[in-house]
Amino acid sequence: MFSSEISFFCFVFCSLAVSLGVGWLWGKQWALGVGMAVSLVAASWFEVQVAGFPINVSTAVAITLLVAFCVHSRRDLFTVVTPLDLIVMLLVAWHVVVDVYYGSDALPTLARAYGEWGLMYAAGRYAVLHRGALAGLAPWFAGVASVIAVASIAESLTGINLWESVFHVADDRVSRPQGERYGIFHRAIGMTRHPIFLGVILMLLTAWSGIMIDSANESNRKRFFGWMTLLLVIAGVVVTGSRGPVLGLCGALCFGLSLSSRIARWAIAIGVLVGGIGLTFNFDRVIHGLDAIGGERRAKIVRINGDAELYTGTRNRMFVVQIYGPIAMAGGPLGYGTEATDRFPPNVPGLPTDPESKVRLRIVDNTYILIALRFGIVGVVLFSALLLGAIWTCVVLRRVAGTYFHPCSAGSMVVFASVLFGVSLELLTVYCDFDFLPWILFHCGVVSGLYAKTRVFTAG
Repeated sequence: MFSSEISFFCFVFCSLAVSLGVGWLWGKQWALGVGMAVSLVAASWFEVQVAGFPINVSTAVAITLLVAFCVHSRRDLFTVVTPLDLIVMLLVAWHVVVDVYYGSDALPTLARAYGEWGLMYAAGRYAVLHRGALAGLAPWFAGVASVIAVASIAESLTGINLWESVFHVADDRVSRPQGERYGIFHRAIGMTRHPIFLGVILMLLTAWSGIMIDSANESNRKRFFGWMTLLLVIAGVVVTGSRGPVLGLCGALCFGLSLSSRIARWAIAIGVLVGGIGLTFNFDRVIHGLDAIGGERRAKIVRINGDAELYTGTRNRMFVVQIYGPIAMAGGPLGYGTEATDRFPPNVPGLPTDPESKVRLRIVDNTYILIALRFGIVGVVLFSALLLGAIWTCVVLRRVAGTYFHPCSAGSMVVFASVLFGVSLELLTVYCDFDFLPWILFHCGVVSGLYAKTRVFTAG
């Protein structure tokens, strides 16, 4: 068993070694994307502290390879500034404004803001600027996703986590679910601290399997590998035992079908309308069904605004909106800052006064509301604009994908947009955690890089 620090340095070394080797053999332009893909294998709890900030493997690899990119490809840094770039710049700036307003020092806050919002986004953006990047990186990300999925499936069957048994046990920063789900399998956490976090990352990685399939052309071997990785990664999502990522994948599938077919678009729209009406008239039955799917058999009582309410994992998501939504709105444009919201329950006014209920409802299981609490209405609008902008950019790029991203076609952009849409839905049911948020930013950066590439070619 190794320490967390030794595990950290082992995976950083391996990621950079593979990156260097690929850069030597294929060209320096491949190093950044391949290194980031390999860094995904490292567990999120393999960290070191630098100036009081936790640095994990992916962060360290991103810093190192971006510095190298600035040295060998600095002319590409500011060739084109995309709308997504501007949104990320504003996110970083707004983070600094809010936290400095609440008393934080400017320079450390700027470093933290860039590390949280800009670093992984930049890694994704600059990883795909060269020709053939999307199709060339797909096997790397899909292959890494398959490794993670296989290890997670094994964990669900045996209860043994590969990263904990070989390297170092996960820390207790996040409360980890214990026992078997449905009395059948264990909930896998893989290389993250919680099954839901693993589910979000694997959802994102399904996009690369779809890109492999789309870019296979006449290569039956590549198409077969793409389908196999896709099935493995979906199975990995399922063995997390989390309902949100599975429903998010269903939402992604519906979104993709609606983009691809007018008939499907109308059918899904009608289905959503009918489902919404059915949910309105059978709300309690639907919630009870979701609780049953989640294996929750007994509800607890909490007091909200003086009224006794039944509490379950599913209902908690509704209570978050009911309780924290008005508090977030009351926070106005600035919110309450990082220091007030970096713990659960957050240090904000308006929480239930009953101690037991306050503890029970302490987790803000909604990324958008938690960001609104932290950075106010402006912050959550910027974050939402980044996700919606990335999805819309993919939709727009469908028309030119075959020209600029060959051998990828419009299908790759449909897959990317669909996965981002599904993840955006899933964020409604999980709090904002940096086990998975950097990889969402990375994929938004990939979309920005693809868009920038079309602008460069057009200008040329």
